[in-house]
Amino acid sequence: MKLGNADKKQFILGYDGKQNKLYLVDKALNIFAHRLLLSVLKFQTHILNGETAKAKDLLTSIPESFHGKLAKFLETNGHKEMAYALTPDQDHKFELALSLKNINNAVVIAEKQQNSEKWRKVGDIAL
Repeated sequence: MKLGNADKKQFILGYDGKQNKLYLVDKALNIFAHRLLLSVLKFQTHILNGETAKAKDLLTSIPESFHGKLAKFLETNGHKEMAYALTPDQDHKFELALSLKNINNAVVIAEKQQNSEKWRKVGDIAL
């Protein structure tokens, strides 16, 4: 998961668990702080280790603002069903429904959004 762009080489100063911040410093002694939740890192580690049950247990401790990024992470790592259940973005949910060949859910999303492009995609898959 991308935290930010770095123009220069940066070094890790430390992590503050109370503020969920990772602190970095560059050679000019400029300090940078990035928000980084330990629960998100644990979730990603469990997914990469194939421990999906442990990862699902961590979802309650992760704010919903991170669910979209985690859904894309899950999709990239082959867990499309879990990504479908997690993503709050309806466009992403629609694309996942199509890739999972879940036509019924794709139809429901297309009906809600009344988008002709989505209807065309559903029709192509149904044919």
